[in-house]
Amino acid sequence: MKTNQSAFCILVITFIIQFIGCSNIYEPEDSYLYEDRTPAWSPDGNWIAYYHFNEPEIKGYPTGLYIIDIKGKNRQLIKEGNLYGPDWSPDGEKIAFSDSQGIYIINKDGTNLTRLTEGHSPKSPSWSPDGNRIAYATWDRSFAVLCLMNLNTKEEKYIATRAFFCDPDWSPDGTKIIYATGDIFISDTTGNNVKMVYKLPYELLGNNAPITDPNFSLDGQWITFSLHHYPLRSTYKNIKILFM
Repeated sequence: MKTNQSAFCILVITFIIQFIGCSNIYEPEDSYLYEDRTPAWSPDGNWIAYYHFNEPEIKGYPTGLYIIDIKGKNRQLIKEGNLYGPDWSPDGEKIAFSDSQGIYIINKDGTNLTRLTEGHSPKSPSWSPDGNRIAYATWDRSFAVLCLMNLNTKEEKYIATRAFFCDPDWSPDGTKIIYATGDIFISDTTGNNVKMVYKLPYELLGNNAPITDPNFSLDGQWITFSLHHYPLRSTYKNIKILFM
């Protein structure tokens, strides 16, 4: 279950904005020129997991998966390496993430690393609200697919094809999954009852304008997503909101 709806991006320096009366910006200690990506709120709202990258490596701050508190302090390295798309378990004790070879789960203190999948460039793990399943995207031969894994049995189930840009997210009640394949679809957890809820505008077809990052609101009535548009060497990334 993604919890990063309110933290859309962290660029160059990690900023946390706290809305209490006025906005206070907290800047993490030891600020350098680097890139931080894919922030994810912990369920209790006290921590953010994120992927940090720098080139060349900064001494004491290697590329890897980190958590940091909401004031930008107490930064902790969870695991070193190119590790993407962190997502917290509903109880806040574990973090799922991916690299180029698999999907993994690790305790929030960096212990007990468990590999769930192998190969096929899996990405975008997303915990179910009950904590028993993870949705993710991967490749099966020449097709991109959306998969569900039962964490108790390790059984994998294909839900949809052509879903590599899917960035799946669960409805709050755990009965539906939203994903993007160029358009946005909602499916139940069996892969049946598929419904298109947003179609890419005709004028953007063939213009390299992928839709990414669909997310349910906490009440399940709204969806946010990103629409990337690349006309004439310029880059635009628009956040859209869709009422269900």
